[in-house]
Amino acid sequence: TNVTPGLSNVVAITAGDLKVDAGSGGVTGDNITVSGRFDLDAGSGSCEFAQLTARRVQFDVGSGGLRAEFVTDVDDVKIDAGSGSVTLAFPDNVGAEVDIETGSGGISSDFPVQVSHAERHALHGTLGDGKGHISIDAGSGSVRLRKLAK
Repeated sequence: TNVTPGLSNVVAITAGDLKVDAGSGGVTGDNITVSGRFDLDAGSGSCEFAQLTARRVQFDVGSGGLRAEFVTDVDDVKIDAGSGSVTLAFPDNVGAEVDIETGSGGISSDFPVQVSHAERHALHGTLGDGKGHISIDAGSGSVRLRKLAK
């Protein structure tokens, strides 16, 4: 399923693969289920997704923040954010290797992280069973991993 520029609100979609090309302008989404891969390319504007069921995600956000709430564990999440903060929420049972880098801005996690390497603007480690992979590259802005509200 392809979603083209100009559509700013994506609600109640179930798809095998989903590709959203937002051009300029933000995107919001709610109740999205993707069994394959979810790709987002947003040039500018903030992006926010709630009730997201997707195990493989690639989000490229040029400028503007990103917030996404995953309701299931993940296999492969790749986030590239040029500017703006990134906040990702996961259920308690999330398990993944995490690689987070920021050009400027802090990194915080509500989850215990078994840290393999940490610097001022970088964190590499493991959440839970470490089976999945979460990679976040934020040029400027903070990164936060938070627990999904029950």
